[in-house]
Amino acid sequence: MDEGSLKNHAIATTLDLPPSCIEFSQASPEYFVVGTYNLEKGEAEETTHDQENDEDDKPKNEVKAQERNGSLVLYKLENDELSLTYTVTHPAAILDLHFSPFFPQIIAVASSTGSISLYKLEQTPRPHLALLQTFQLFPESTLVLSLAWHPSHSQLLGCTLNTSTVALLSLSPDFTSCTVLRDELSPHDDLEAWTLAFSPARLDGKTMPQALYSGGDDSKLRCLAFSSLASLSHPLAEITAASPGGSRGMRGHEAGVTAILPLPLGTEAGKDILLTGSYDDTVRVFTTYDYRSCQNSNFKVLAEKKLGGGVWRLKFMDKESEKVADGVRCFRVLASCMHAGARILEIRGSKEGEWTIEVLARFEEHKSMNYGSDVQPLKKRDWRGNKNLDGEGGDDDAKERIIVSTSFYDRLLCCDETKPTCTQCRKSRRECPGYKDDFDLVFRNETQATEKRAKKPNAKARKAASQAAAPSNRQWNSNVAPPGAGHPDSALVSNSRPAQVPATISIPVEQVASHYFFTNFVATSDNGASIGLTDYIIPLANASPANKHLTLAFSAASLAAFGNRPSGKALLTKAQEQYSKAIRHVNDALRDPVAQKTDETLASVMLLGMYETILSRPVAMAAWGSHIDGAVMLVKLRGKKQLRTRVGSALFVAVRNLMSINCLSTGKKPDWGIDPWRYDGKDGDIREVVNQLALEMAELRCEINGLMTLAERTPENVSKVQDAMRRAWEMEHKFQDWTAKLPNALRFTTVAWVKSISSDELLDSEVYPGRIDTFPDVWIAGVWTLLRVTRMFISGAVVRCAAWLNTSVDYRTTPEYAAAARLGTDSVNDIIAGIPYHLGWKANKGPLQRFAVAGDNCFAFGDNQNTPRALGSYLSTWPIFSASCSDFATDAQRTWLKGRLHYITDVMGINQAGTLALYQLRLPSMTIKRDLMSRAALLTHQLPNQAFTPPSTASVSPPHSTSTVPSSTGYSTSQGTAYNSSSRSSPSTNLPPTNLPPTSLPPNYPSAYPVPTSAAPGNLVNAPQIPPQFAYLLRQESPPDEHLLAAIESSGQKQWDQWERERRKRELERKKEALVEEGTGGDEMLAELLKRYFQVGMMDKE
Repeated sequence: MDEGSLKNHAIATTLDLPPSCIEFSQASPEYFVVGTYNLEKGEAEETTHDQENDEDDKPKNEVKAQERNGSLVLYKLENDELSLTYTVTHPAAILDLHFSPFFPQIIAVASSTGSISLYKLEQTPRPHLALLQTFQLFPESTLVLSLAWHPSHSQLLGCTLNTSTVALLSLSPDFTSCTVLRDELSPHDDLEAWTLAFSPARLDGKTMPQALYSGGDDSKLRCLAFSSLASLSHPLAEITAASPGGSRGMRGHEAGVTAILPLPLGTEAGKDILLTGSYDDTVRVFTTYDYRSCQNSNFKVLAEKKLGGGVWRLKFMDKESEKVADGVRCFRVLASCMHAGARILEIRGSKEGEWTIEVLARFEEHKSMNYGSDVQPLKKRDWRGNKNLDGEGGDDDAKERIIVSTSFYDRLLCCDETKPTCTQCRKSRRECPGYKDDFDLVFRNETQATEKRAKKPNAKARKAASQAAAPSNRQWNSNVAPPGAGHPDSALVSNSRPAQVPATISIPVEQVASHYFFTNFVATSDNGASIGLTDYIIPLANASPANKHLTLAFSAASLAAFGNRPSGKALLTKAQEQYSKAIRHVNDALRDPVAQKTDETLASVMLLGMYETILSRPVAMAAWGSHIDGAVMLVKLRGKKQLRTRVGSALFVAVRNLMSINCLSTGKKPDWGIDPWRYDGKDGDIREVVNQLALEMAELRCEINGLMTLAERTPENVSKVQDAMRRAWEMEHKFQDWTAKLPNALRFTTVAWVKSISSDELLDSEVYPGRIDTFPDVWIAGVWTLLRVTRMFISGAVVRCAAWLNTSVDYRTTPEYAAAARLGTDSVNDIIAGIPYHLGWKANKGPLQRFAVAGDNCFAFGDNQNTPRALGSYLSTWPIFSASCSDFATDAQRTWLKGRLHYITDVMGINQAGTLALYQLRLPSMTIKRDLMSRAALLTHQLPNQAFTPPSTASVSPPHSTSTVPSSTGYSTSQGTAYNSSSRSSPSTNLPPTNLPPTSLPPNYPSAYPVPTSAAPGNLVNAPQIPPQFAYLLRQESPPDEHLLAAIESSGQKQWDQWERERRKRELERKKEALVEEGTGGDEMLAELLKRYFQVGMMDKE
């Protein structure tokens, strides 16, 4: 084996309890201590540091006393042999432990009951850990999350608590007492303070550390500068924070700060170089120019790198840094990366120069979370290569490093040995290039005996080779679910393919379906950040052992996706079997108070929702909504702490995206309100702004649904409807102001313009006449499409309010309608312009420009730009359907949109699109018709009615007196005439633009329910007389069908009434025949679905 590569020792053992922390003794390098953390079964809590559901989220009567315990386990690692030496049972769980740098046999231990214990590593009569003292410093309900020894004062410690507190402690010289000096330092906004570190001791030995750094769940690195270190008996007893401000937070992290490692560079006082780790999977090099000034500008991120998992701990590989050039030093650091295993990092930089972070090696054979790793202190050898235990002499080139890492849930210790640099480079005085590429250095548990057996040409070897060539039936495998290009975990999988594939290889269909699913439905971002689509599947897929209900749900969704193509229908039976099993296992998990809050359970519900989308039938449409509602309930149950991890954040955003579409399309009020759905990300993030706007619009639609049932036109009711219209316009202006400030990297680009397409080709055409937009990638395209759909619903809300307010005239002749129609028309055009990108179209011929297909580079598998991805179809189904139902879409546009829904079903295999294509809806005209019928029904119960009617000129418009709208909207606004209502009505507001024709309608406007001006809708409300026989019938029918409604209208409309009845009857008959053909039932079911999803509720009764 080449020097500088990895020696595989495959030393592993299983603990009795899950390991949470580990550290080698510097005085006796052959010994190391492991702390364990155990949560008694029956507790409805998550374990260890990944506790995403704290007791604050529970009702007070459900909070149970903590029942955690743990142990300290002493191991001996010598001559490549690992042996258990001693175990101490601890009454509380262990969260952190550290040997004293001044008394190397003393180890401090942080516990889950607010106490800190001191143990001593004794060698006689046999190696063991002797308890010196336990100090109960805080309430027993408090968790001491981390601790650190002061680098210059032997009796000083710092610790962090789950109460957001950072405390300073002073030990007596004989270790018999401990005093809390300060416990109000660096609060982290009532969130956990995860870690702390003192500024390093200066190389001159004279300048004392004068800063304390802490990291918490508020995503901030906080600094406390001290102005006094005078007292010797209690050096920090009289410390006062440096003015002004003292403790303050430094931004730069996107999630909780979980690890801090000061780099000892010997910089001048007031300046430190820090390496930090975070839940956002990133390590960063920070510099503090002058922490005493307490100004945020004095902190800067010098370098950062994604590691693929939350960075929980950082430890030096060597005591001292290595000088590689003038002023440039090199630090090797061991990082514990939770679900991503361990990483060896090389940090290079100088006091004033540039900094770099490089991953030298990685260990990823863990089965679960790695919360602790450590490297055995250096062992020297003599010139013959024999170990020299006295540490004198020996060749420094022969340094070997043994790394011990932990795996929490499967309770493993794993040991591997490596050399940090090669001997040849050192002897030749060359700068060593470091380790080989990351893939070659993936740590593997393969013993030399295993390698020898693999080389023997016997039957077992041939069988092993065959199994290696053909992947196993196990769905969750890193070879099945590799992250996309640019992802830090991409080194796990080699992209090379064999030149020839033997014909005898048989790949299981589940494996092929899994590959198809990742290729078509799973997308990641270039920087590894969560994009809220389906990227949550990747880390869960790499986890092992796999969760049963998650495996079944993934198998059902992947088999459905792969089998629903024209050539794969035979697989649908197997997909249905997996779906049924998954439903049973998910139901079992939901009944378990612990399992119901896990990432796996929520991901399973999301995958089952995808299954319903892919294999949707009209009778199963309600099931899709049920899965979304179930996912929302789980998110509420999990609480805000789910955002701490990468998987939790991705699931939260994915559920929010689907809930936004569901609520926006159905007019359903967002569950849990709006504020809890805000993600604590960067200000102005495009996803946050658009989802906020969509949820606000969904809430407004739900409110308008209630307002439209108001029959009495009192000043109070008129004011409510006017306010709803005003809020709708405010949302539109918020959109205009926000988009004007967007950077070009987040904008769409118009790449082509289609002049015309014949009507015969519209149904099957990939594009529609007009512009064609492209986007930076698929998730940005999804955000823009959601925004455009939201604007379309804003226009619909304005039209409904205008119809209610204007009772004496046709609402379509009002300026409010003219402005809303322009907005609705432009929104439909915008949606249509982005659909080709979603569906993977590109122009290969003719004068049209060529562009990439739906962000191929961000998908987990493959880079073939000639194959459209199903994810774009999955994301665009509801927007296409919503646009096809709009009153502002022309007949030609509606034909093309229906054709796209059929394409998604027939080619991409997503049946929900075909189900939605059956519906013949027109919005908002159908909802306005329903509003009128409901009000007519109410009138019959309260005749005579003295209705309040505002002046016919009453209108509500955007709140700005003057507004400039981008040219893409196709209209501009100017100051209008104020409407002065009576003192009992709402405040004066501005009219919509007066430069528009009052009767302006969208081109080719196809009203589903034409209402002649001679019989304006408002006349129904103020009808002077209703024949008694009709009033009686109306009292029996709520809401009434249009047969009765037509009889109430003027006699001049009888022919139109008759035609409308016959037309609707024929339409329903066609729908019924189509549904019976599918074996799904009759029109009653269809009416129920329409009522559930679109709140129409106006179908005929036979």
